[in-house]
Amino acid sequence: MSRGEPSAAARGLRGERMASRYLRWRGYRVVERNFDCPFGEIDLIVEKKGLVVFCEVKTRSGDGFASPYEAVNRGKMMRLERSAEYWLNRRPRPEEQCRFDVITVLLGKGRPRLEHMEDAFRPWEMD
Repeated sequence: MSRGEPSAAARGLRGERMASRYLRWRGYRVVERNFDCPFGEIDLIVEKKGLVVFCEVKTRSGDGFASPYEAVNRGKMMRLERSAEYWLNRRPRPEEQCRFDVITVLLGKGRPRLEHMEDAFRPWEMD
């Protein structure tokens, strides 16, 4: 990290706030932020019309080596699936419909760019 740049944690928090505002603007209700369990963390859990969406938010400060989406690898997907199952099993209706989205935020020069990939992966189809 060079002088004057925000830390990775501060950058991540900024990206999560932007993603949360964007999702609310799109009609989602934020149910939980930074849900932490024995299997990992889910950045945002939102709901819209009976659909629960587990969101992974990846924030980068520039176009660097790889896109933020590429950081969501198979291991991360599996941890998200286990964390989502854990969260759903603690609910009164664990059979709710759900999906996994990835939101990428690029904080380069100029305006930040946000991209929302709905149904970005299906862990049950990775086997």
